[in-house]
Amino acid sequence: MFKNFVKSCVGEIVRHLKKLDYSIVLCILVLSLCGIVAVHSATHSFGRARFDIMQIGMTVVGFIAMFVVSYFDIEKYSKNSRLLYALNVIVLLITIIFGVGPEGSGAATTNRNWLRIGPVGIQVSEFSKILFIFTLSVHISKLKDNINKFRNFLAVCFHAIIIISLVLLQKDLGMAIVYAAI
Repeated sequence: MFKNFVKSCVGEIVRHLKKLDYSIVLCILVLSLCGIVAVHSATHSFGRARFDIMQIGMTVVGFIAMFVVSYFDIEKYSKNSRLLYALNVIVLLITIIFGVGPEGSGAATTNRNWLRIGPVGIQVSEFSKILFIFTLSVHISKLKDNINKFRNFLAVCFHAIIIISLVLLQKDLGMAIVYAAI
């Protein structure tokens, strides 16, 4: 019975992997390798491999997460895009209120885009970026042929400006620029 279950799971994974667009996976792999090389060259003078190991490890975690997320049917979750947008706004507001700067920095002189939960620090805007991309794409998708109307253009801009403004209130100009580029 267990063998049949494992065989069924493996078969499902193989079918899913056959449906992936490998040109996109290859581009992501090349960009990830460029990131690993960049981190190595930037930290090589420290004489420690810790940064290289962390970058490689997080790249592997990212690829695993990418394959897991690609398995989900995005259409099912698009029905909840307004709820996810509200959640994104709330989490960013919490970060504005309770956020701290990077470890070892003065809170008054730097951005405040980290939430600390005990010894763990989370840069909320990184997770928020995923929700932003998802909710913005659902918003644009719902407009379809009406996207060229000025009112709809303003609605999409307003959607983005709220999130970008919340990130700016965390004093994180770099991340706000990334959001604007999205």
